[in-house]
Amino acid sequence: MLATFESTSPAGSPAHIVAGALAHLSAHLGSGCPRAARLAALLLDRLAADGDADAELRQHAANLAETLHRAE
Repeated sequence: MLATFESTSPAGSPAHIVAGALAHLSAHLGSGCPRAARLAALLLDRLAADGDADAELRQHAANLAETLHRAE
């Protein structure tokens, strides 16, 4: 079960997307749940395409999403 969190970042902001991706990635690493990995990858894909996010953050998100997609 994923923990809920309270965020001061607006929904859909890069920080909010990162927080969600990390929560799902943590769940996947802890349990091996493939659904959590897919959800993390989807959020990372969204972050990689977000023009409001820092370019380096977008690149790292794209790389991690690609790694998760290959593992499916």
